Amino acid sequence: MPNDHLAERLRLAREHLGLSQEAMADAVGVRLRTWQDYEAGNTVPTGRVYAKICARGIDGSWLLGAESPMTVVGRATGDDDVVALPRYDIEVAAGEGAVVESEPIADWIYFRRDWLRLQLGVSANHLVVVKAVGDSMSPTIEEGDLLLVDISDKRWSRDGVYVLRIDDSLVVKRVAKSSRGAVLVSSDNPLYRQHFEEFLGDLGKFQIVGRVVWVGGRI
Repeated sequence: MPNDHLAERLRLAREHLGLSQEAMADAVGVRLRTWQDYEAGNTVPTGRVYAKICARGIDGSWLLGAESPMTVVGRATGDDDVVALPRYDIEVAAGEGAVVESEPIADWIYFRRDWLRLQLGVSANHLVVVKAVGDSMSPTIEEGDLLLVDISDKRWSRDGVYVLRIDDSLVVKRVAKSSRGAVLVSSDNPLYRQHFEEFLGDLGKFQIVGRVVWVGGRI
């Protein structure tokens, strides 16, 4: 959607919430000038700003141009119990690797804040949703599953399943400490035997994007 169309919807959303430009800027955590640039079409909000707008009851798909109601059906405006998390239009490979060419927001997935905090032990402020492709992590992760990723966990604080950037590709793998004290990156599917090790002091072959904290998909 062109910036001028997005700018118009941002203005309409603000007016629907009954907020001045200054109050809206404060509500989403940006400077007044930044919000004014959004409404002027000079720049576009970050994913975090989108999420804060949607947390006030504005439908994320509508913001991005869909012919849908402005507000989320069945949810009161300003309800902070539900958070909208961005689903990025990225495929994270559970196989040979997916090349990241761009990272637009495809839509929004809604979760309860208290469930994220109590059941997963994570903050909504650092979560994104991506889709898995491939079967190397089966049965833990299947083709097409949605992955909830904590992008604040970039230092491999514990063994688990992580999204890794290897060159220009994103992959999801299990990361654990081996008996030799090295980092072991492996697949859950026994048909995939390939893995590689990197010593703790030299993780140069890959970058940790975040830890997978939840997986959802078809049964």
